[in-house]
Amino acid sequence: RCTRARGWSTAGSGPRNMIEIKPMQAGQWQLHKSVRRAALANAPNAFSSTLDDVLKRSDAEWQQLTRQYASHPNSHTYFAFENYIACGISACVINGEDVELFSVWVDPKHRRKGVGRALVEYGRKWSLSKGAIRIMVGIYQDNHNAVAFYRSMGFVDSGQVDPVLSSRNRAVFLFSMQLR
Repeated sequence: RCTRARGWSTAGSGPRNMIEIKPMQAGQWQLHKSVRRAALANAPNAFSSTLDDVLKRSDAEWQQLTRQYASHPNSHTYFAFENYIACGISACVINGEDVELFSVWVDPKHRRKGVGRALVEYGRKWSLSKGAIRIMVGIYQDNHNAVAFYRSMGFVDSGQVDPVLSSRNRAVFLFSMQLR
């Protein structure tokens, strides 16, 4: 099933763009592989995994991982499409009464057109449907664009640091958005 988030975008001076958000399907391993590799190649310091890690995965591993993500009852991975072109990815996972939003990425050619907002909004709606009271997102301290983006979406700095993802040289700040 396809979900349109925010419908048609009128950003920019060109033709109107249709942004669609679609949940990952078990058979979409090639799309998953392609988009994840593009995300890590474009923003190698924005994620906890590395391009080298994912380049080592076999097609069978991508197939298994995609099937697992597509069928997991407590998480949801989804793609963004602009005019039918895959241009983003994100995921949510339930953690008690919270949902963690992670691996949010938009292809640079599709940024500032509402794609990132559509991904976050889709995650917000999914979180509400699961009864979550809050969405959390971890942002590396030096990713100023991400901090500004999430603040513009209504997230606030929780004052907490993610001890698992943070390193001695780089902290991951946790931002949150109350849902109810």
